[in-house]
Amino acid sequence: MNRFDELLSKYLDNTATPVEETELAHSIQTKGENRQEFLASYEFDQLLTVLHKPVNDTSIESILTQLRAESDPFVEAVVQEVREWEVRPPSSSESWWKQISRWFDRRRLTLGVCSALALAVITGLIVWFFGPTMGDPILAEFQGKRRVR
Repeated sequence: MNRFDELLSKYLDNTATPVEETELAHSIQTKGENRQEFLASYEFDQLLTVLHKPVNDTSIESILTQLRAESDPFVEAVVQEVREWEVRPPSSSESWWKQISRWFDRRRLTLGVCSALALAVITGLIVWFFGPTMGDPILAEFQGKRRVR
């Protein structure tokens, strides 16, 4: 990130000091590419500000109230699952086995066992089909007289 990007970021976040604003203005006036980048960033920032600004706070509250009042099983299931995702520090009274078993839920355990089994089967098939082969057995026999000197 160069100095211009830093000044632009501070200006758009409303954290720039008057000295930094002056430096940004000078940079915009002297370099054409900085002027174009500033205009594009400022336009985008204003667009985001307009699009994400709530028009009516009461309408947002009414939507939230309606969502809370509805009893949609899908929404309730998602909320329940998200609540279970919370990271809870292990209590000192919990045994180490319970802490490990909570981390290894049924889906993770099933996936791990199936993956290990599939890997073992694939490795066995590769060894069976592509492993070293021995040809037909051959009996070798030497015949002849032994010379003694």
